[in-house]
Amino acid sequence: MSVNLSDAEKDVLLGIYIGQNIREQGVLQSATKEEEITRSLLSHNLIAENRWYRLDLLRTTGAGDKFAQKILEHRIAETRENIKKKFQELPPRVLAFIIKRFALYDTSFPKERPSKPTAFDYWSPDKRIWEKRILSDGWIWINWTKFFETLQSFGLSVIAYNYVSTRGGELRDSYYVIPREVNDLLSKMDVGNDLNDDEENKLQLYSFLLLSISPLDFTDIDEAKIGLNELMKTYSIDEGQLGRIIMEMSKDKITSEYRGFSSETRPYDILDKDRFYEYIETNIIKPAKNILLDLNAAIINYQPFEPANTKSETEPKLEPSEQDKLSHEIREFEQDLRELIKQKLGKGWDKRIENDLPAVMEEWKKREKGDKNWGKEPEKDLINYADFPDYIAIITKYSRYFSNNSEDLSDITVKLKDLMNYGRNPIAHGRTIIKDEIAVSKKAIKFLRQRLFRN
Repeated sequence: MSVNLSDAEKDVLLGIYIGQNIREQGVLQSATKEEEITRSLLSHNLIAENRWYRLDLLRTTGAGDKFAQKILEHRIAETRENIKKKFQELPPRVLAFIIKRFALYDTSFPKERPSKPTAFDYWSPDKRIWEKRILSDGWIWINWTKFFETLQSFGLSVIAYNYVSTRGGELRDSYYVIPREVNDLLSKMDVGNDLNDDEENKLQLYSFLLLSISPLDFTDIDEAKIGLNELMKTYSIDEGQLGRIIMEMSKDKITSEYRGFSSETRPYDILDKDRFYEYIETNIIKPAKNILLDLNAAIINYQPFEPANTKSETEPKLEPSEQDKLSHEIREFEQDLRELIKQKLGKGWDKRIENDLPAVMEEWKKREKGDKNWGKEPEKDLINYADFPDYIAIITKYSRYFSNNSEDLSDITVKLKDLMNYGRNPIAHGRTIIKDEIAVSKKAIKFLRQRLFRN
């Protein structure tokens, strides 16, 4: 049965169709003021009433979806060129930033300006921290608002309340909501780039430094080093790059000098957290924001820094041959451990890790991609990109294959950390290590071979 709708009825139908992208259960009935039009759409079976906890909702039916999609298709075709012209009023790089980092990948977006992120907002690493920080800047947010108000003016975005199940259906903030059809429209627009690869890499340093505050507060020094090392891997931060920015901050007593991961203490300490926040805001975020706004700006290029040897000159050093032997022994142990992991997890070991530890597998694929980008032949086996934090994560996840009980697992984990901190990492970073450290590393290898390869 064909249905003829007035323009007002089409607008309400389309508003419900778009707005329900906030939650699949529908949009709030109270937000749809046109009661007479709503009754008409209900009578035509284009929308239906729904109830979720204590909330009265409206959503489109199957027939309503098809009708709304046709309206939307026609509206996009009519307004596409005008939308492009309106978007030209925004700074080009800001437009690219909004579309490529946000608008292409979701259907609901905050209407209220977010607060600046802090280290305590994130329980686990988030690669989008710097993006969210830039979005919270006042000038960027003005353009964010103009972007969605433009879509709204053409009937391609609506404002809808989010809601959650707590307290029997609790209302949250209002959001700009767009349909998937608008995602597709935006994906076909040539908006250029916002930041180049070099600028984006420098912004990862902001995310790392922000989150480094938490592990540096750990009482256990080894745990602090492990936490920092995992963050460095997540954000692809080179130790030389880290050392340089810390040394720059140390000149103003914001941090200690950079001591490096081979020191007996933390690699560095934050002496003044308020000024630490201020420094990374001023030297990383502010220039990035100005770049997006087409102002004359550049993010500081922190050249690699090699920390001085922090060990006492009176401590006995290893002869190069001894260090080479330990390096060979560690390499053999790692190769055997990788084979053991594959053997224990059985056929389809890689799929198990991808399902159970997706962050580990994602990092391996990233390292593989890095090899390809550099023109280097990638490893035939992805597990060859694993390192010690990955081994610890895998052994902990599948502990029944590698340990007899929780105490045994704890002993294995401690020895893996000893081998990583006193042997593998210092050697990998080209540092000379002392005889005590080689002794600890050798004992760790012996212990781990006995415990892990006992069956």
